[in-house]
Amino acid sequence: MTATPDGRTLAIGAAWIGAFRWTAQVVSWSAMLVVLRLLTPEDYGVASLALALVAIAGVLSEFGLGTAVVALPDLPEQVARQLHGAASLLGVVVAGGVAASAPLVAGFYREPLLGPVIQVLSLVFLAEGVRLVPQAMLSRRLAYRAIGGLDFLRAITTSVAVLLLAWLGHGYWALVLGNLLGAVLISLAVTVRYGLMPRWPRPSELRTPITYAWHIFAGRAAWMLYRNSDTLIAGRILGSTILGYYTMAGSVASLPGEKLGNVLTAATAPFFAAIQSDRPALRHYFLRVTEVLTLVLYPVLFGFMLVADLAVPLVLGEKWLPAVPVLRLLILFAAIQAVTTPVSQVLNVTGNTRIGMRAGLRALVILPPAFLIGGLLWGMLGIAAAWVVAYPLVLSLPLRVALRALEIPLREYLDCGRRAAAAVVVMAGLVAVARGATLGLEAPTWVQLVSAVATGAIGYAGYLWWRHPSLVRGIPGLLRRGKPVTAKVPTGG
Repeated sequence: MTATPDGRTLAIGAAWIGAFRWTAQVVSWSAMLVVLRLLTPEDYGVASLALALVAIAGVLSEFGLGTAVVALPDLPEQVARQLHGAASLLGVVVAGGVAASAPLVAGFYREPLLGPVIQVLSLVFLAEGVRLVPQAMLSRRLAYRAIGGLDFLRAITTSVAVLLLAWLGHGYWALVLGNLLGAVLISLAVTVRYGLMPRWPRPSELRTPITYAWHIFAGRAAWMLYRNSDTLIAGRILGSTILGYYTMAGSVASLPGEKLGNVLTAATAPFFAAIQSDRPALRHYFLRVTEVLTLVLYPVLFGFMLVADLAVPLVLGEKWLPAVPVLRLLILFAAIQAVTTPVSQVLNVTGNTRIGMRAGLRALVILPPAFLIGGLLWGMLGIAAAWVVAYPLVLSLPLRVALRALEIPLREYLDCGRRAAAAVVVMAGLVAVARGATLGLEAPTWVQLVSAVATGAIGYAGYLWWRHPSLVRGIPGLLRRGKPVTAKVPTGG
């Protein structure tokens, strides 16, 4: 008998990753706000379209190999080295294919600027192929401090490079070259930190990890296609300027989930893999992680929705004001997506990778047509509304299977967000009162914004303290709630 990693392991991992990522976000958020003031909506639209296309190809270059390395319980190092070789070779192939197809893509979108941009971004795949397996090995070992440091390095490098290039007047190239530099630097750092030498892949020895990776890849490829299909459709039917408004709204709406929620979910992926054989423990931490995500993200997301019409023109400039209605709709989608991230992690470690693949294929059938219809009828607002209406249909299958695997009733799962939701309702009421009062006094915009944010924050925290004081006092230890668990480790003999 040996102790299974427990809540303290998860809390420490989240703390390390959070310390690095949140420090980096002080820089990257500040840089992004300045960059949005420097770039035009057209600049942002061109770069966003190119980055979306490259992100889709990136799923092919990754092929689920990193997830397979983390999740498979018994993976010999010689097999990991062969996977490293396979990932590096795949990066070369994908880079060449993307660069060669760039002129065709630019012609399809009737945007000649896209060709050179995509060709430059194709170099990202060379760097990602080298980085993939060594960084997955660090995750497999629960090396949270190293993982957090690498994330910090990439975020800071990318943010500073983008800001500097935008300041020098390089327009959309600032986003392109900044992301490329971040990818190259992180690959060099991983190679130095974890010097795993690649070996030539032998298919006969890679059958198990490749089968597992194929399921991950199919689901992830479908996910990446439907996740970026809104951008691809908007770019084709609405043009680069409107696309700029839409992608800015999507970027801002997803920030809390990506920068706050992902701190926790980055720690839970390897942690869930480590306790996958202990279903009671996995069930316990899945519910606790979901509850923490709602408590952290709901006030930020819904609070920003309430003040978006004040914050966007004040912080980003009046030129971005047309994006506010879209931003509010996309925040609704972000609230659903961010708190359900652990569902896919549970599917991966409970042997339900096929379900993720099926859900992704279902999304490909449902979402792109919804985006196309919404875009043709109501423009970028229609595309945003399609996310809110159609995404729950996609989520229903993986959520149902994950809850069944962990024997969690739907009501118990939904109860994880009950307290945060009630506090948000109180917060919304108080923000409405504060905005009405400052508007009646004809206060400057910044006074209205500060007053609304402060009132909302106090209202949210105050409600939780009043109704659930033990929860507020116990939030730092929420993940550690419950008794440590143990698991049997197979021995020979």
